[in-house]
Amino acid sequence: MPLFDGVVLLDGDEVPVLFAVEEDRIRLSSGGVEIGEWQEGTYEITPTDGDLFLVSADGDTVAFRPSRPLAFSRAIGVEIEAEAEPKPEPVAMSADTHADEAPGAAAPPPRPITRALFITLSGVTALLGLWALIALIGLI
Repeated sequence: MPLFDGVVLLDGDEVPVLFAVEEDRIRLSSGGVEIGEWQEGTYEITPTDGDLFLVSADGDTVAFRPSRPLAFSRAIGVEIEAEAEPKPEPVAMSADTHADEAPGAAAPPPRPITRALFITLSGVTALLGLWALIALIGLI
């Protein structure tokens, strides 16, 4: 069951809603409260100019603006001619920027315990390396 978020336009106000499209019915809810459920054949969804869809049921008509109009139109089986849905703009990164960090964001300084553990680990690694070198030479 595909869910689509968007807004219903009521008396000039935009009411955030979830629109569920099922095989044999549609459901509309807002704030966790179901507004209505309509069986196939008892409602009509008509695309208008832009990204609005008119939903008519029980003698009432409301305008629904989904946040993903192309995906919504595919789910209800209606072809619309609209611009492609916007994709996130790529972020320019320099060669020394990792993919998981935002450009210009500096990492926080290490905590004292992290620094102490790093120095301890480095010292133990150096001692083990020295011990292995001495064992290779045959002094032990």
